Amino acid sequence: MEAAQLYLAAPSASLQTAPTLLSTLPFIPFAWIVISLLAAISRRLLQRNRAGKDSSDKRSYFSVFIQEEDIIAGLQADEQEEETELIPDKLAALLPPPPLALLVIPLLEGLVRIALLAQRLLQEEERPDLETFGEGAIAVAWVCAFSAELLSRSRLPPWSHLVLFLLLLTNAAVAFAEGWHSMLLPRPHHHPHAATSTHWLGAARPSSRRAPAPSIPEDTVSLLGSLTYSWMDPIMTLARRRPLLPSDVWSLSLNNRTEVLARRFAQLRDSTLVGKILHASARDISFDFALKLVAVTFNYLRPYWVQRILEALSLASAPSPSNDPSSWSPRDQAYVFALFAFLSMAGKSLVELQHYHIARRVGMRLRSELTVAVYEKALRRKDLAGEVHRSTAASTTEKKQEDEGSASVGKVVSLISDDTNRVLRMGCDAHLIYGAPLEILLAVTFLYNLMGWSALVGFGILVVASPLSYKLGQRSLGLSIKRSAARDRRQASLQELITAIRTIKFFSWSTAWTDKIDAKRQEELSSMIQEWLNQYLVMLLFMLISVLVPLVSFACYVKVQGEDLTVAIAFTALSYFAMVRGPLNQIPDFGIRLLQTKISIARIESFLGEEEVASHATPLQRSTSSKTLSINDATFRYPKTEEGAFELADISIPFPEGQLTLVSGPTGSGKTSLLLALLGELEVVSGSVELPATVAYASQHPWLESSSIRDSILFGAPYDLTRYHSVLEACALQPDLTILPDGDSTLIGERGVSLSGGQRARVALARAVYAHTSVILLDDVFAAIDAQTGRHIFSKVLAGPLVKGRTVVLCTHHTSLVLPGVSYHVELEEGRIVEQGPVERGKVDESTMEQVEEACDGEEEAPKEGAEEEERIKPTVAAETWTTGGVHRSIYVTYLSSAGWLLCAAHLLFVVARPVVGFAEQFWLRRWGEAAATATEVRVDYFLVGYGVISLASVMIFLLAMLALYALQLRATKSIFKRLLRSVVNAPPRFFDITPVGRITNRFTNDVSILDGELAANFSNFAGCLLSMALNLGVGTFILPTAIAPMLAFCSIYFFIFTCYLGVSRDLNRIAATTASPLFSGFQQVLVGISTIRAFGREKYYRHQVCTILDETLGIWYCSCTLDVWLSIRTQLLSGATLLSTSILAIHSHVSPGLAGIAISSSLFIISFLDALCSSYGRLVNSLNSLERITEYLDLPQEPEGGAEPPASWPSSACKGPLVEVKDLEIRYSPELEPALRGVSFDIRPGERVAVAGRTGSGKSTLAMSLLRFVDPSNGSIIIDGLDITTLPLASLRSRITFLPQDAVLFSGTLRSNLDPFEEHSDQALLLALERTHLLPPPSASASGSSTPASSTTTTPSISLDTVIAPGGSNFSSGQKQLISLARALLRDSRLIILDESTASLDAALDLKIQLTLRREFPSAALLTIAHRLRTVIDYSRILVIDQGKVVEFDTPRALLEKDGGQGMFARMCRESGEWEALRGAVGL
Repeated sequence: MEAAQLYLAAPSASLQTAPTLLSTLPFIPFAWIVISLLAAISRRLLQRNRAGKDSSDKRSYFSVFIQEEDIIAGLQADEQEEETELIPDKLAALLPPPPLALLVIPLLEGLVRIALLAQRLLQEEERPDLETFGEGAIAVAWVCAFSAELLSRSRLPPWSHLVLFLLLLTNAAVAFAEGWHSMLLPRPHHHPHAATSTHWLGAARPSSRRAPAPSIPEDTVSLLGSLTYSWMDPIMTLARRRPLLPSDVWSLSLNNRTEVLARRFAQLRDSTLVGKILHASARDISFDFALKLVAVTFNYLRPYWVQRILEALSLASAPSPSNDPSSWSPRDQAYVFALFAFLSMAGKSLVELQHYHIARRVGMRLRSELTVAVYEKALRRKDLAGEVHRSTAASTTEKKQEDEGSASVGKVVSLISDDTNRVLRMGCDAHLIYGAPLEILLAVTFLYNLMGWSALVGFGILVVASPLSYKLGQRSLGLSIKRSAARDRRQASLQELITAIRTIKFFSWSTAWTDKIDAKRQEELSSMIQEWLNQYLVMLLFMLISVLVPLVSFACYVKVQGEDLTVAIAFTALSYFAMVRGPLNQIPDFGIRLLQTKISIARIESFLGEEEVASHATPLQRSTSSKTLSINDATFRYPKTEEGAFELADISIPFPEGQLTLVSGPTGSGKTSLLLALLGELEVVSGSVELPATVAYASQHPWLESSSIRDSILFGAPYDLTRYHSVLEACALQPDLTILPDGDSTLIGERGVSLSGGQRARVALARAVYAHTSVILLDDVFAAIDAQTGRHIFSKVLAGPLVKGRTVVLCTHHTSLVLPGVSYHVELEEGRIVEQGPVERGKVDESTMEQVEEACDGEEEAPKEGAEEEERIKPTVAAETWTTGGVHRSIYVTYLSSAGWLLCAAHLLFVVARPVVGFAEQFWLRRWGEAAATATEVRVDYFLVGYGVISLASVMIFLLAMLALYALQLRATKSIFKRLLRSVVNAPPRFFDITPVGRITNRFTNDVSILDGELAANFSNFAGCLLSMALNLGVGTFILPTAIAPMLAFCSIYFFIFTCYLGVSRDLNRIAATTASPLFSGFQQVLVGISTIRAFGREKYYRHQVCTILDETLGIWYCSCTLDVWLSIRTQLLSGATLLSTSILAIHSHVSPGLAGIAISSSLFIISFLDALCSSYGRLVNSLNSLERITEYLDLPQEPEGGAEPPASWPSSACKGPLVEVKDLEIRYSPELEPALRGVSFDIRPGERVAVAGRTGSGKSTLAMSLLRFVDPSNGSIIIDGLDITTLPLASLRSRITFLPQDAVLFSGTLRSNLDPFEEHSDQALLLALERTHLLPPPSASASGSSTPASSTTTTPSISLDTVIAPGGSNFSSGQKQLISLARALLRDSRLIILDESTASLDAALDLKIQLTLRREFPSAALLTIAHRLRTVIDYSRILVIDQGKVVEFDTPRALLEKDGGQGMFARMCRESGEWEALRGAVGL
């Protein structure tokens, strides 16, 4: 306002026209406005043109700026997963109003200028001159600036506005300077636009959109704050008051949000992934290059000014200095040069850190883009369970599985855990591609000016060494590939181990699996050692080069050119050589990392090129297809399978719309494969498939994510109270909810660990029924539930109103249960349809149905209280925590003791020796330079040889230090990994129930990677920086005692700054370590349940979810990286101040030039080493966070150890008395919980077959688990063959008892390795076991090691001992997996066998054969069976009936059916099964 009043009060004077180009300056802002307007119009026209075309049109290389439509698209996805209309007007409504100053000042400027221009035109009679038009252009520019601020509101940085204000500022500055210089007329000048521009810079930056996390202040920071990163101060203040929480960390700016970046990245249509990466980062790389050029120039000016200081001091100390009073003395000039050196350092700091900030943003954006690209591909990629070749070539099975089969979850997870992180780091360091050559070029230029052609001789060595360097780089590439493959194999095995840990404990295979992973870890370590040795050779080569380059240059300079090596030249050259040594040393390491990144990009690109789901299952095709479900003359095959492998051939099924279709057939006939074919998971060899847009799917093995029961059922659908409760009632979930701790809000945990198998199946069924879809696909939903619940579900769901009018396809063995409600029946055998057609439904027995419904109603009225104890022990998933405060001393001791104290001491000795030798080199050069200045004859050879010996000693010490570092690193990582693996494997089952797989995997991926590659180096760097700083401080103080005060002052300031930094950095890295787990855990869940996700069409939701997690994770990472820049800029400015103070004191103290050079070098290194010390300490602490997380798992609760080994024949069928005797057994899962089993007593005799019956949740599985000591008794005892099981070692107990769970688990490898992991049996014994389980035909049709099953048994395709098994056995049906698990039991030949619904997935005929096999093969063994199929156990010796954790009945089946006139509990269960008469007939009633 004052400026405007002064302007109005100033007299109107005639404005003179300058006869120069300055007179055209006022037209430049106007021209910029015109250009901006034309650009905006062109952009709108292009957008309108592109709207009518494919949105994925290829963009030009530099049109990669974040645009308004990118922000709108990102906000649309950020609001909700469904498409929403968010037009620019709505976007503007989300933005805060522009600052008032940005409206008032341009408005006043424009009005005042228009008023003055009008006054001038009215007073002048002549034609307006050029300056008048210029004033008019400026007035128009201010009016346009006001209009732009008022009308144009954007989430993007308003670069065009910034340029306009800078142009106006320039115009004002030039006009002011012109007026000041001429001093002619007191005429009105241009307004002080600098104040206006500064205010705009401080207030007109875009603010971040409101989010749960606070908005990042970077969006509203001033220009000064942007240069100094003072916007980080608020989080520093908060961290000093309390530990930081995730909610304290700022959210990312919109132009860094994952959604925005991923959408733009997907639109790029470059032919290669490298091209897309360069295309996406072109703009940032251009800015980074410009900043790097300026920063490097400033950096190499500092030694030049130091050289001028030393030259001035040499002149000042000369015998006859110049006494000309009209010229500056050498010391006066030295003071000026010291100021210039400081300004060079300050300029370098401000520019370089901006360049680092942009480089880190490049890496962050690349990780976002690539992670989402991998995630999107995973959502479209086929579930490659059947990709594994069913080949008989044993020698190539694992290679095929790893190289061709990309279904490994561990391998895919490593893409986002390791490979995208490697690309992130390369994006951050990509500036070395042009930065290192640029530094070398500048160094050569300055050195040439300093020493002439001698400097170029040394660099010729680089050219000579290039071929060898290239060969080592090529070798490094191969070793990196080898190590990545070894890491993937190890991670895949770990993934299987963690996922199937219960089965491994059942069979007492923990030792075998740890040995297997140890072997794969050893392969990884061998690859890592080879890679280290190659890196060692690379470092040896380049260390020798870095020594030979200055040595040869000095030799040529003094011996060939005949010049004297003065102090100024020596120290300046040494400084340049030291500076160029950095990029020289970075080049080999960067080249290796570049090759490794190339491998990672190739791995990602290979994954992105994998086969996707069949075209009929894509969202676009489904959205345009008809609402009918049908298969038309189609043949299906698993991807990449060989000829002769299993396939569904000649399938044509017209699924009746709105009716129930039953698909049946023997085990392995292709029922599950048929549903997967409908969902697009199988390759369509011929024919066609029609799949509607909305499909609900319940798989045979229910996939449930870690959420509440309600969220699992809703699965993103709107909550309808009436429909929701109807679904709960129909799926028999109401009684379960009454006994769960939090009802339907109970967290079910990862993989549904908090629920029983039957409950998981019913929750998955409820999810499918609740979904508003026209088609429901159900895969054997009755396998895991008892007969009564099955009848209830049939009557309430399949025959009820919830699926009326919906097309239902049901695959099941329970044909007798569902046939009354079936409209169409398809029977499969060996992948072909043997019969299909409408079902002639007979009249359903009304009385039977009423009886079943009454029984179900009675169950609802009397909830199963006995389930309460069993279910309440299922804990919810515990939130991941992090430590606070400093790293505990025990963490350091853990690592150093694992590495070996002797190796650590040896490495420390070499670390101490390095800086000592470095100072010896400096003092030697000082002696050489001063001798050249004072002596008439210099012993050149003496000084050259001495310099060479000292330099070579430095190289040798460095190489010995690296050898010791590699040795201690290898020993530490090997020891800690082995301890970590055994601690996790031996943890109790409860730990795996409450801990997500992703959280455990994170320890074995990210944390172990840091242990392998960073932790030891951080220890070494910290020790080296500490010793070097102390030595530099001591030398500097010795040479210049007066410098101790400013040095200590600057060190004190730095320590204060660093304490502020360290608290925030430590908290941020601890939080970041925990935020990575949800990304891995969620990704693993998606990979496991991908078929279900695609069936429900939930790809958009999970894509949005990963974008949100990435924003949170990278928001913390971005804050941490910016924190490093905040510290660095203050450190470098302090270093510049130290240089200035030391230089002034050295000049003032009249020390010799040589000592002054050493003092100045030491002063530079003090703050530099202090910064490196604190930074290395910060990195050490951050990497120790990973060690903390690993150490947390080293101290997990362990299963009981020790005990007396039982006899070799234990348990024996020849025992006297019962084989198993349970007395007053009481089981509690936790002391504060009620008993899950109360007073259970029974016995089992040798050769006796005992069935355990009871309703869901009555305690049957708890009883089975107690026999294996998964939970020790709180009271009572379990005696097996005369020995109390609590006195036996767990491994011995579980190895002598065979337990077959309902969910049979297979492991990747071959059928042989799954049957006999210890290699204890011959091939003949393995084949015999397969024949007894009907997986292979009789011996007459078999060949040794390979055979084809007979069609009269199971319909298993070509199976041999060398048949490859995919991870989890996903290339086998559930029934086949149960048969293989049964074959394991036959091989173990135990005297006590426990079956937990282990034949639930078999058809009735095969189940009967298996029961006959059990009787024949185990005549003297005790058999304890938990069964829901009562007809399976009706011929057993005795039946134990459990209810509410107590034994209510225990007798023969006939006696139980006759008990209380047929009204006993077992008899009621038989009636409710619908097979009452058949069961009575089986016992002779």
